[in-house]
Amino acid sequence: MFRRLALFIAMCFFALPLSSGCDSQIVGTTGFSLSDMFPSQDDWFWRYSSDGWIEEVWWQGLGTSTPDGEEWTTLRVWMDVNAAIIADFAADESNWTLDLFFAERPMGWHLMGFSANPQGPQAELGSSYFEGDGLPFLMKNVLTGDSWSVELAGEQWTTTAVRSEEQLAFNSQAIADSWRIDISSESGVWPFEGSYWVAYGTGVVQFDVPLWRPEGGQYWQHLHNDSWANRLGTSD
Repeated sequence: MFRRLALFIAMCFFALPLSSGCDSQIVGTTGFSLSDMFPSQDDWFWRYSSDGWIEEVWWQGLGTSTPDGEEWTTLRVWMDVNAAIIADFAADESNWTLDLFFAERPMGWHLMGFSANPQGPQAELGSSYFEGDGLPFLMKNVLTGDSWSVELAGEQWTTTAVRSEEQLAFNSQAIADSWRIDISSESGVWPFEGSYWVAYGTGVVQFDVPLWRPEGGQYWQHLHNDSWANRLGTSD
């Protein structure tokens, strides 16, 4: 009897060192690493279309740059009607809209600001950079409903991540498992605050930014991505 009791105690001790008994296990919870969905490839593009297939947005991976003294991952944004963007590519590619900056921190990817092309279509936006760690965007170890609140540029910002149960279907794509990231501030006037849907593999598969909505539609929807050298369909 004593030997059986000693064996039972030993099994509980070695199998569950953090529990108070074999009938009250403490189970850790591991969230999703949304940071793995960030479109960080250098020299790639991510192309998005409006519902009418007339307007387009392109995100071009430029690698890193240091606009405010810190090295940030940089995505160059092109936003115009399809014909205008294609004309830019065929000419000198000078009519891009702005550069969007991100930093990878220990807890995930943070938005750090933007800088408009001084000769581009949105030159009046100028530049805007966040201090400190920046604005949480795609974080690690996330459970649905998690949110992050930070004070930046004199106002309160909130980022919320929710696992989407809605199946996304557009541009010959069907995405069954995605997350929606909502970014908002008190003023609501920052150019890229809104909602982003992300999924493994592609990264941002859809986004809705109130200040940048296409005419007649609400969302920018992923069309395809590839190396920048192949942006017009044929490799250089």
